[in-house]
Amino acid sequence: MGVQAVATLCANIRRVRLARGWSQEVTAEKAGLGARHFQDIESGRRNGVRLETIERIAKALRVEVWQLLQPDRFPEPKIQRGKSGHSIKR
Repeated sequence: MGVQAVATLCANIRRVRLARGWSQEVTAEKAGLGARHFQDIESGRRNGVRLETIERIAKALRVEVWQLLQPDRFPEPKIQRGKSGHSIKR
């Protein structure tokens, strides 16, 4: 998979996860992955992600693999800041 395809995959996983209102830990659990493993995949720090793993993430997010690889498929979620300064998804 090329560099651009990996960047698109990672961005789309994050966008769908945030649109669902799920934490990385919840998404990892739904996909049957360790939280750290999932975090590394979503951030692009994990090289050589297996197709089976991408399929598990797609199934957990209730999307097709091809959708996760399509640029601009999912909009960037709107994130607001709470009183404490932490991000809050609305």
